[in-house]
Amino acid sequence: MERGREAGRLEALAEMSNAEPTQQWTSAVRVLGGEPDLRELDPAKFYEGIETLGLKDELEGWHFDKKVFEEVVAKAKPRVIIEVGTWKGAGAIRMANLAPNARVYCVDIWRDEESIERQKSPLAPTLYKQFLHNMVRVGLEKRVVPVALTSSHAFRMLRNKKVTADLIYIDADHDFRSAYSDISMWWQLLNRGGVMFGDDANQAGVAGAVLRFISEEALPCRFAENQHWVIEKP
Repeated sequence: MERGREAGRLEALAEMSNAEPTQQWTSAVRVLGGEPDLRELDPAKFYEGIETLGLKDELEGWHFDKKVFEEVVAKAKPRVIIEVGTWKGAGAIRMANLAPNARVYCVDIWRDEESIERQKSPLAPTLYKQFLHNMVRVGLEKRVVPVALTSSHAFRMLRNKKVTADLIYIDADHDFRSAYSDISMWWQLLNRGGVMFGDDANQAGVAGAVLRFISEEALPCRFAENQHWVIEKP
C-alpha cells in the first residue's frame, strides 16, 4: 500500500515537470492530498526534484534592493509575508532575509512574455521552475510557499484557510483596475498594525489605484524613493 502511494506521488511529480505553472502547482497540491492547510504545510514539498533539473542560477528583479524593504520589515516585524507578483523571487528573497522567522507566500501565475518565449524551447526552464530553483539555491525552500494561482483565486484560498499577514507586497499587474483590485482585496488579509507596500508608484495605473484606495479608506500613504508606496493599517 505504502509503495503504491509513493509510486503515485512520483508519477504526479513527473507530470509536473512539463506542465504549465498553475497545473504544476495544482499537481503538487494533489500529491499533498487536495487543498492542504498552507499554514501547517512544509513548503519544501513544492520543491522536490527541482535541483535534479540542472538549472542555472538566474535571478533578476526591480527595486528589491531599495531601503524601503528594510523600513517596512522593521515596522511590521512580520511573522507572515504575502507577495503578490513574484517573478523570479528577488523581492521574496530580500524580505525573507530581512525577516528570518517569517513565512512567505509568493502569489504568481508565472506567465508573461518571457515565459511564453521560454516555452518555445523545450530546453528552457519555465519561470516557475526558475523561481523554485532560486529559492532552493538560497536555502528558503522551507519558508517560501509558492502559490501558482491568479491573484483573486489565491486570495480566496488563503482567506478560506484563515491566512493573514503582517506585511503584504503588491507588485502584480500595473493597470488601474488590476492594481486597485489587488490593493483593496489583499488589504482584507493584512493584520492591524501591518504594512502594505508596492512598487511602480510612478506609473499612472498604480498611482491612481493607490490614491483612490487611500481616499476611500481615509488612510495616509507614504511614497518612498520615487518608486514605492507604503500604507500602514491602523
